[in-house]
Order: sequence, then C-alpha cells, then structure tokens
Amino acid sequence: KARYPEGSTGALLLEFEVTCFAADPDARKPGRVRRIVTLENHSSRVGRRARTYAARCGLPDALQRALEFAGLGHDLGKAAPPFQFMLRGGEPEREPDRLLAKSLPDTAAHLPGAMQGWRHEALSAALLASADGADGLDWELIRWLAGTSHGRGRPFFPPQNVLPGEMATVEFSGKSLSAPVCHGLDRLDSGWAELFHSLNSRYGWWGLAWLEAMLRLADQQVSAEESR
Repeated sequence: KARYPEGSTGALLLEFEVTCFAADPDARKPGRVRRIVTLENHSSRVGRRARTYAARCGLPDALQRALEFAGLGHDLGKAAPPFQFMLRGGEPEREPDRLLAKSLPDTAAHLPGAMQGWRHEALSAALLASADGADGLDWELIRWLAGTSHGRGRPFFPPQNVLPGEMATVEFSGKSLSAPVCHGLDRLDSGWAELFHSLNSRYGWWGLAWLEAMLRLADQQVSAEESR
C-alpha cells in the first residue's frame, strides 16, 4: 500500500507485505540443493529465464539473445577441474561423467586455500573470449555479463593466488572452449577495465547495470528454485 508520511511535502512511502508459501520450512533456506544440478541444465534454465526477462522489458531481439547466451555461459568457469573436485566433496569418482553446477546434496563445498580469491565467473569470461561468431551478437557484452554475474569484476576482480597451469575445457554453442584456470583477469593489464569503459560508452552507465541485473536475477531465481 502507498501513503504519504505525516508532515510530508510530497514524498511517497511504499509499504509491502510479502507472504511466502512453502509446505517445507527448509525450502525457504537458500543454498540447500537437494538433487544433482548439472552445469548444462542450470545454464540452460538461466539462459531461458534471462531472455524472458529481456523480452518482457521490451528489449530488441539482439539483446534478448545476448542475455540468453550470457546465461548459457555464465557458469562455464565451473568446469575448472579444481572446482569440479570441490563440488564432489573431494571424491572425483562421484558423478564423473557430468559437469556439476552445484555441490552434491550431501557435500560441503569449500575451495582449497590456494584458490581463495579465485572467481569461477572470471574464468567463464575468459572461456567466452574465443566463443564469438559472425551472428550479429555483441559478444563483448555477453562476455562481460557472464563475468559480472555475481557482482564482482566492476571493473576489478579480487587478486588470485598463482594456481597450477591446469586448463578448463567445456562445450559451448557447438564449440570446444579452453582457457587456463589461472585466467589472469585479475591483472590490471588484462583489458577487463577497458572493456567496462567501452560497454558503458555503448550502453550507458545505467543501461549496462540494467542488463547485468537481468542476468543476475535470472541466476538467483533459478538457483533458488533448484534449492527447493
């Protein structure tokens, strides 16, 4: 409901009452994934949801498709072998034939100390650097949206430790993409901050943030659904 506060000269106060319906009280607790969530299924759902949001906001088809591809690629960095090892609770023989998006239901996921500061979405952006094609899409935007999907990297990622020279390889849009797990986007000379400047010039400060918000909300909503 809306009302004018007492003594107000024009400010409008909005009050909201939100009711949650859940048969299981634990269903409202975030992060409790109760089934196996594969990278392919999670990414597909996020991509579709992001495109739906873009369509309902009246964005042109090219931006709708860009948001869909950003959703499809936002978690590619989770293909990194150390990250998959973590999601399996240190037991690589569990679900060995599928890339996971979330930790297994009975597994507590913790990155090893050597990977503190490492961001999987930065590796997603590094992998997407070789995914662009002659399809009329803004692949710089797609790469940026994937890299900032958790709110980091605007325009700097936290510094990471020097990691072993492992490679991450994943299939995306009919291509095999590879990039070093030590992605290097935390370096000042990586070109990531320059990409931020370029995209702000292209879409505007608020326009770029709006596009980021659509993808981030799509990811959050799908992840919440997967945890129930």
